[in-house]
Amino acid sequence: MPAPKFDFRSVLTRNVLDPERHKGTPFTFTFCRDTREVFFTDAEGNYINFGSILAAVMNGSLPLALPASPVAGPRGPQGIPGAQGIPGATGATGPRGEKGEKADLLIPSEGELAAAVRELRSQRATIQAALLIEVERAKGLHPAHRTHIQGVIARLKKEIQ
Repeated sequence: MPAPKFDFRSVLTRNVLDPERHKGTPFTFTFCRDTREVFFTDAEGNYINFGSILAAVMNGSLPLALPASPVAGPRGPQGIPGAQGIPGATGATGPRGEKGEKADLLIPSEGELAAAVRELRSQRATIQAALLIEVERAKGLHPAHRTHIQGVIARLKKEIQ
């Protein structure tokens, strides 16, 4: 029987070796760069930590197969329940607060919206009129510009009232 040929490969992380999903290629040495471990696959493709093989030779123990993530063993018997603790004291309830004001609806009616728009237009017109009155008082203003500004001020005064 010929001797098996060995392959060598390098992987970035140990997470790539997942014996629960798939077996490795038999007789392959795999170096994990993140943990600096070397794993060897047996004839069935099971991953075995090469360091544990060396430790087994030195200590006379069995080498450990690699579980990529810890595998849960069989479930043990249920433990004995502990003694029931003493119940804690019941907290005191504080006094009830005063009843608050009735809430106003956040949906304005058409009349409320129209009144708000009129108020905003009046405020804007008042500000514009005040600015234009100051511009009209300026010396050296061209007569045509002065006439135009006076017309705009007259329109704004109608919006204010």
